[in-house]
Parts: sequence; structure tokens; C-alpha cells
Amino acid sequence: MARLLRIVVALFSFLAVLSFAFAARADKVAVLRLSGPAPENEAARKAVREAAVSKGFTLPSDAELQAAERAVTDSVPDNSIEYRAAGRASASQWTVAGKVELKEELWRVELEVCLVESGRVESLARDVDPAEAPSQIAEMLALMLRAEGIGPGLPPWHDKKTTPKPKPPPPKPVEPPKPPEPPKPPEPPPPPYAAKAPFVVGVTGAVLTTLVRPDAARGASTSGMLGAMAGYAFEQVPGLEARLAVQGAIAGPRALDIDAGARYALPIAPRLRIYAGPELALGTFITLGAERSARFLARGAAFGAIGIGDHVQLELAADVRATPGGTGFLLLGGGEGRALFRF
Repeated sequence: MARLLRIVVALFSFLAVLSFAFAARADKVAVLRLSGPAPENEAARKAVREAAVSKGFTLPSDAELQAAERAVTDSVPDNSIEYRAAGRASASQWTVAGKVELKEELWRVELEVCLVESGRVESLARDVDPAEAPSQIAEMLALMLRAEGIGPGLPPWHDKKTTPKPKPPPPKPVEPPKPPEPPKPPEPPPPPYAAKAPFVVGVTGAVLTTLVRPDAARGASTSGMLGAMAGYAFEQVPGLEARLAVQGAIAGPRALDIDAGARYALPIAPRLRIYAGPELALGTFITLGAERSARFLARGAAFGAIGIGDHVQLELAADVRATPGGTGFLLLGGGEGRALFRF
């Protein structure tokens, strides 16, 4: 007897566990097609599936879902008969259908839920933010997928206005790195002195004063000179130039000097055609006054020159002229200006 009692107790325990397992098994929800503009209807259908799973329900397999869709003869589930047929074909306890419409940046989602066993159909609608669709639709399913149905109360979102989340600002365009500036080509070297015009001719004018003269000399000691000059610059030695000059007195003691020599032009600002340098020349100094004589002439000078274009050149020079011989030694000093043409 005791053994029989133990068997009966064990059997009842097994049945109780089995019934609890069936009760605990989650209901299956078949989410059917939603009507509305594509691609929003497919996106909303996916959100309904995610919402159902988040509430603990299971979904039919792909084969079961295809069987449910075939059970809807006109492919548009919209009444209790079609809902129940689709539910039975997919072995689901619930079916969900409905439609989705665009409302500015929101979805207007209307769901119809059918309890397959009884054929009861209930519907709810709300505005849904697409970014929050699974969670907001889950609030709808929480009221609809239950045995007692929606009930008479207002849904919890009734007094809440759904507004779409502000879209994040577009990322600032990334400016492509600026390509490196090409290196500036090196400036060409300045042309050498008189490179394009080696020959030169021009007029000269000088004011000379006697620095040393014989004690017996009388008369003015300052004279004005006017003359001409010619020259040639050597290409092989830039800056070196041969000069020939003739000057005669136009004021003061009458005299004439003729000399030839060379000079060297040092580049001070070659791009501006500014040069300076020394001059040396030898020649003869002829007096034409009371004493007529020809003397040896040695001339030294320091000059500065500036070119205006390729052909005009202006010069200033400070020079000293020594003339030994005759009745005594003469030493002259002064300044000279030159206006020259190069070719």
C-alpha cells in the first residue's frame, strides 16, 4: 500500500512539473506583413519582431512564417479569419498585423493583435520615433499580448508627445591637407658688369684744384674741365674695363690732358646695377698758358657707377692727378662726373 502511494505521489509530481513547463513555455507570436510605404513597412515589421522578443515571446521559424503568409489568400491580412488561419498555420498563439504611415519624421503605427484561440482582435495606434521603434512598440505589445486584452484604461503614452530625437550635426568636413607649395625657383644670378654692352662712350666734366704747385706759380689754382671718354669691358674678367679719356680746361688755367688706363668695377648691388671701384691711368698733361709744356700724367681715382637700363650709365669719381716735370711738380685733386652710353 505504501509503495502504491509513493507511485501515485510521484505521478502527480511529474504531471505538476509537466503542466508548469507547458504554462511557462512562452507564447509564439507571428508578425505578419504591415501595409504602408516601403521601406518603412519592413523596418516597422522588424521593430515589431524585436519588441515581441524583448517581452519574452518567441517567433515562428522561417518555414512556419511562410506557411502563415500562404494561409492569407489575398496576401493582405486584415480580418479575424485571416489572422486565425495564419496563426494556426504557424502554430502561433498570437498574430500581429497592421499598417505604418509617415508622419513628418515619425511613423504612425497601427497594430492589430489577434488571439488565435478565440479570434479576438484588438488594435492600438501611436506615433513612433523610428530611432526608438523597438522600445515604443514593446509598450504597445505589453498591453495587447495578454489574455485579458487591452482593458479600459488609457495607454501610458497617452499624455506624452512623441518627438523625434534631434539628428546629430553632420560631421565637419575634413579639409584635405594643403599640398606643399612648390619651392620657389632660385633667382638667377645677376648679370656681370657690362655683360650686354661692353663698349662705352660719353662726356665727362671735372673741377680740379691745385694741391701742390711751384712757389713762383701765379694765377688761379682751380680749373673746370670738359672732355670725352671711351672704354671696353672685358668679358673674360667681369668688372675689368679699359678706359681712354681726353679733357680740356674751359675755365681757369688753360690745359689739356690725355690718359689711358684701366679700372675694376666691384658689385655693390648688382641687381640695381650699382658698382664702385678704383681707376688708374697714365698719360700726358699739356699746359697751354704762359708756359707751354707737356708733362707726364699719373691719375688715380675712386668711382661709383649706377646703370639705368642696359645702356645708360652715370658715374661720379674723386681723383688725384700728379704731373711731375716742367718748372715744378703739380698735384691736382677734385671731382668728376660722367654721362655714358653703353652698347
